[in-house]
Amino acid sequence: MTTPLQAMEDYGPIVYANHEMGCFITINGSYLNWWNTDGEHCSNSDCRSFAHTKLPELTWVQAMDKAEAWADEVFKEGDEE
Repeated sequence: MTTPLQAMEDYGPIVYANHEMGCFITINGSYLNWWNTDGEHCSNSDCRSFAHTKLPELTWVQAMDKAEAWADEVFKEGDEE
């Protein structure tokens, strides 16, 4: 299993984290990567490309907003199921 530190080293910095839901999102180029974690270990469960929005050219705050919007979408889908 991967540790959160290894995930950041390989897939970029964390732009979103939700301790209660056990997840975080890293940014790597034009991809946001979704990680599930128990605090010590994590696994990459999904990724989303934002190449059409030029993710590498966004400010840090804009990248965090994209990650939070994705998380809100995922949690909303989970609530509907």
